[in-house]
Amino acid sequence: MTEHVVPFRQVDLRRLAGDARLGRPIAATCTSLWFRPDAYFGARRAGEAEYGTVRQVELLLSVLGEWTEVVAVAARRTRRTAIEELTAALVVFADGTIATVLNSLLAAREVGWFRFDFEHATVEIDHQQGICKLTATAGREQPVAQAWNESVSLVATEDSEAGDRTAGHELLAALREAARTGRSVRRGESSDENAFTATG
Repeated sequence: MTEHVVPFRQVDLRRLAGDARLGRPIAATCTSLWFRPDAYFGARRAGEAEYGTVRQVELLLSVLGEWTEVVAVAARRTRRTAIEELTAALVVFADGTIATVLNSLLAAREVGWFRFDFEHATVEIDHQQGICKLTATAGREQPVAQAWNESVSLVATEDSEAGDRTAGHELLAALREAARTGRSVRRGESSDENAFTATG
């Protein structure tokens, strides 16, 4: 097993994810565990919570592309507010990739973490540490390392986290509707898109 670690902003994630040497994307995880005090909830109405935060979801979409369906659950565990404190979702993408999206506003130790599993490699992003790590499967070390080296810049790039804000809002609106209705929501079906306002 071979691992490579560099600062997150030095990796062109879209280029890396599209490189055939890593193989097809299979699964992904987007974890956003934050802590928000009571004042945060008092200042917001329903639909304004950070469902994974829009920037986290934008990054997920920028790497995996078009999503087709989402199922989700949401809960309030400690406060009686209009805003759910916990959400968990499964998102299906057009190519069959399945992603889990977990968000909490109750985590004492905050974590922003991604994992992308490809046929021949795993890519992990730790926002708290500011690093991106690649692990190649046995027998694929050389081609995966070549793809990695070609996607890494010597200088930080602001584009490493850039994504489609509209697409992020669309998925978050569908996530919220899926949690509220208890049914899966396909892309374009959500009636809640105009009601959702993400705070990023």
